[in-house]
Amino acid sequence: MLKKQTIQITASLLLAISLVAGMLLWVNLTDIKLILSSSQFNKAALTNVINTVSVNLGILLCSSISLAAIWYLIMEKTRWAFFENSTSVKNPKTSSFAEVSQVSQKVEDLSIENKRLINKLVEQNRITNRFAYVVSHDLRSPIRTVHSFVGLLRRELGDRLTEREDTQMNFILEGTEKLRSMVDEILEYSRMEKTLIQCSVIDLKEILDNVLEEIKPEIEATKATIILPDALPKIFVDSRKVKVIFAQLLLNSLLFLEDQTPEITITCDELESEWEFNFKDNGIGIKPAEIENVFLPFVKLQQIAQPKGIGVGLALCRQYVELHLGKIQIIPTEMGTHVQFTLPKDLEKQMADLETAKTI
Repeated sequence: MLKKQTIQITASLLLAISLVAGMLLWVNLTDIKLILSSSQFNKAALTNVINTVSVNLGILLCSSISLAAIWYLIMEKTRWAFFENSTSVKNPKTSSFAEVSQVSQKVEDLSIENKRLINKLVEQNRITNRFAYVVSHDLRSPIRTVHSFVGLLRRELGDRLTEREDTQMNFILEGTEKLRSMVDEILEYSRMEKTLIQCSVIDLKEILDNVLEEIKPEIEATKATIILPDALPKIFVDSRKVKVIFAQLLLNSLLFLEDQTPEITITCDELESEWEFNFKDNGIGIKPAEIENVFLPFVKLQQIAQPKGIGVGLALCRQYVELHLGKIQIIPTEMGTHVQFTLPKDLEKQMADLETAKTI
């Protein structure tokens, strides 16, 4: 700040000196003109005036050069100040750009590593699912053979079997039936990730009727009461996957009981943009602490002394509901279990929009 004031004062003084020297020079030049025009030429006076003019001219020249130098310094300082300010403005940008470049490079490296890990995980899942599929598929034949021959042997022996032998054969038949059911669940789960959704307009009433017919033995064995909705819509869904959802939810209500006769209520409500389905029963229910985990594969309820199945039923339901862009959840209730899921009305349009987004 002091340097700036000093420069300003010095420039002002030099400017004043230059003006005074210029005025004196003008006076001297006027004197010379008068002397030369005078009839009495005085050489000594002319010499004095010329010397004065030389001095004033020197002062004027020096002042002008100094003033020009100061002006140059002021302009140069201003130019460098502008440059420095510009540099100071740009440096953060340059620095930020360098930092952004480094961050971008790290993000790119992490993205590449992430893709590699995802591809590795996908490959491992593919191998695991393939293994599960092969094992479960190959196990079905020997299980079916054991079940069939034990049943045939039991029928042929008939009355010749003792009560103990008949009970043991019954255990074998029940065990193989349970094992076959578990293998079927593993097989269905192994197919889950690689099957595509194949939708068409389907009457959900027909699907539910088919499911009820298939599980009729279980319904009769438990003497279950099932209250059906008054009407079910025709919507754009994958019939096979929706059939699995209905079947799994109904079987869970029939299997997970204590001593009570099962009572199942199914409702269907039309909302603004989706259909809402509710399956309610009077079974053993689900503890609040287990609600978050029941949709995970191979998770069994802890309150069941002898768990039935391998714990993939609700995992299948969740996967298939989400494939339809719907949602599924357990609604907390004081008694029994309440499962709620939704299916969108405009699934066909949403799927078309997703396909369009993938191509962009």
